[in-house]
Amino acid sequence: MLAQERPFDLSALNVRPASLQLVGPGGSWQVEHKVMQLLVVLAKAGGGAVGRDEIIDICWQGRVISEDALNRCVSRLRKALQPDPRLVVEAVPKVGYRLRVLETAPVRPAAEAGLPQGALRWLAAGVLLAICVAGGLAWMLRPPQAVTAVKSLQILTGEPLPTLRPALSPDGGTVVYSAGAETIDLYMRSTRDGAPVRLTDTPEMDEYSPAWSPKGDRLAYVVSHSSMDRPDAELRCRVMVMSVPGGRPREVGRCVTDAGTGLSWLDEKTLLYADREAPRTPRRIRAMDVDTGQTRDLSQPSEGLADQDPFVSPDGRRVLFRRIKSVGVDEMMIQEVDSGREWPLLSDGNAIHGMTWTRDGRQVVFSSNRGGDKGLWVIDVKSRAEPRRLSVGLMAFGRMSADDNDHIAVEIHNQRARIEAARAAGSEPVDPAEGMDADPDVARDGATAFVSSRSGTPELWMAPSGGRAVRLTRREGGSLYQPRWSPDGARIVFIAVERGASDLYEIGRDGSGLRRLTNNGTPKHSPAWGGDWTIRYVTTTPEGSRVMRVEANGSVRPEPGAGEWQVLRTAPDGRLYGWGRGDRRLWVMTPGGGKREAIPGFRMQDPYWVVGRNGVYFLSNAGRRAGLRFKPWVGEEQELRRLSNVSWTSDVSVDPRDDSFVYANNGEEVRDIAVVSLAR
Repeated sequence: MLAQERPFDLSALNVRPASLQLVGPGGSWQVEHKVMQLLVVLAKAGGGAVGRDEIIDICWQGRVISEDALNRCVSRLRKALQPDPRLVVEAVPKVGYRLRVLETAPVRPAAEAGLPQGALRWLAAGVLLAICVAGGLAWMLRPPQAVTAVKSLQILTGEPLPTLRPALSPDGGTVVYSAGAETIDLYMRSTRDGAPVRLTDTPEMDEYSPAWSPKGDRLAYVVSHSSMDRPDAELRCRVMVMSVPGGRPREVGRCVTDAGTGLSWLDEKTLLYADREAPRTPRRIRAMDVDTGQTRDLSQPSEGLADQDPFVSPDGRRVLFRRIKSVGVDEMMIQEVDSGREWPLLSDGNAIHGMTWTRDGRQVVFSSNRGGDKGLWVIDVKSRAEPRRLSVGLMAFGRMSADDNDHIAVEIHNQRARIEAARAAGSEPVDPAEGMDADPDVARDGATAFVSSRSGTPELWMAPSGGRAVRLTRREGGSLYQPRWSPDGARIVFIAVERGASDLYEIGRDGSGLRRLTNNGTPKHSPAWGGDWTIRYVTTTPEGSRVMRVEANGSVRPEPGAGEWQVLRTAPDGRLYGWGRGDRRLWVMTPGGGKREAIPGFRMQDPYWVVGRNGVYFLSNAGRRAGLRFKPWVGEEQELRRLSNVSWTSDVSVDPRDDSFVYANNGEEVRDIAVVSLAR
């Protein structure tokens, strides 16, 4: 257990296993859990070789892993140790690995050494400081005005439950976050020391998205019912405010449909949040008076899917928010509060996972996949220069918030997911390798197409029945999602994002014949092959969603009579099923583009479902203790089994050979809160 390992020195580094930190002369940086385990194992060997089997026994508890998994872990350890060139991880042929500390460091130019960008900044900062002290140039110690690097990173939470959505108090002394398994509650803890204190404990309710008031004496948050099956809409999304510490929460308003909204204080009496004005309208940024409950719109999205995640600038004059253009495509928007004028700060076709202002409002720190991983970046608000990377790319960063002193509380993720099939004898992996896998689809012969980030960025992979997965695409950047097999299992259609444009692509099962099927760049999801070999998909705009069909000549036109479908699935017999926006009844497409209700009176709540030969398989309460349920075409609904750790960010499928349910299972997952100190 790393939590029980004491810190130790290694060459010029101080290794802190419990917090997953490496501290060097110029700063500190974070490593993944498995990487730290490997480092501790090699360091304890005192320069001796450690066998591969022994490493796997200790770091993976003896589980069967692929050769690539161990090689990736070694590669990441080497990258993490690059700031100290005296530390070398050597491969010992036919044995394993050893860690050597060289007496003298090899001389390498920084560019050849391939040092992580953040580590280069830390080393440069250390050298500069030494020069300033030696020369007595005190004026050089004055920090520049712009944020230039991450100075340190401290992990606050190391709890077994995932911790997320942090809110850092204005003075930086306290952080509030959400955590839980069956229900999600709010916890508060000091950023210096001490145990977390539970703030909320409401049965069957989830509390999340905390936000501190400007004075730091009140906390706003969102509460909703933990079960998606509840029909009473008034419990689905409520906004609460409590005094801190020890105040009694009171309801200040309600959300229409979006229980996952984020909050930000515009001033001491006004909250900003993302929600719909009414069902079936685009999500936008709204303002709520916490005394009267009255609301008004701030943003008016004319394009894209939704506006989300508002953050008010330190001076209260501007609002930063995320405009979701399509799946995996975001714009970072700024709006002036007084004039309502808005403009894009960043629009480069990448996803944005979290963002916040710096203390002076001159820059924005954000997490994005623009570099191939979910790293930290910074962008100047006025100059519009290209963003600069802050993190070394060894951890994935998510939502964040800032204080008044150049500190940021941020989610850090280290997650693995693999595709599994729920067979009669139990769940079994489709592919033995570990990765970040999602969106499975199974062909008639049992071959599984899926999306995986095991190579660093999302790519399309294919695992033949009983064989090892192979990589089919080499795009090396951008989002890729929802692969679907052709009726004969010879080709795969999928959606990929290229320079902010979402389009359909097609590829052979051997990776040959890649071609682009559409060229309009509009938001797309739910691609589906029909029994007539026509490819259809759903496009979503602020006005609504509709089914589009791709003609043989590459042109695209609306499906006649399909109506406003929101989700589309193909059944084993080639028929198309789906449901519409705001209507969870299941429909089947009829000849000529019409539709009829597939199972009269049947409704699903969660969007994790697939059509089998004899009925519909679907999940309830996905992501926690998911119940796998089955509704036959005729007969009573039944629960088949419980599935743990089902990924809520992935599609599901069914094996046409035996109707086995196929899904992404979140394996080892670390989801903690860290505090980052920024250097200027």
